[in-house]
Amino acid sequence: MPIPVTRIIRFIHDLIRSHLTWLFHVTWQKPRQTVILATFFFVLAIFSILTIRFESDIFKLFPAKSGALRLFLDTLEWTGNAGEAYFLLEGERDTLAPAAEAFAERLKALEVDGRQAFKKVTYRVFDPREAESFSAFIGYAVTRPQLFLDPAGVEGYLR
Repeated sequence: MPIPVTRIIRFIHDLIRSHLTWLFHVTWQKPRQTVILATFFFVLAIFSILTIRFESDIFKLFPAKSGALRLFLDTLEWTGNAGEAYFLLEGERDTLAPAAEAFAERLKALEVDGRQAFKKVTYRVFDPREAESFSAFIGYAVTRPQLFLDPAGVEGYLR
């Protein structure tokens, strides 16, 4: 090895040796303070470990008292869970039905960790005429939210 590298290594060893010597002298000459300081750090570590919170519901880690996240969580509560997945396929009506069938078959065959990924796969081809009454209802509900919300809970959705 070149001389500068051996000097650096020797310098680092000397630093380590002097630090360990200092540590020995402090602990040997002041055992009471050493035990008190070690106990303090131990109690601090125990307090830190006991205050760690593990949460299985990721949404509880975010502030959700108002706004969009509150609305999303309420929607999850109303519908039961987020265990459903919806896919929207758009395209020409003639090719959409076979494509939807093929997609549904691929989803049925999909496996995760050796188990079926989806318990149930259903699909349907949507006709825009079916949505006219729903669209009218949504238009009515959006312009009159007071009819669908508890008056005491409205403040929770405002920013």
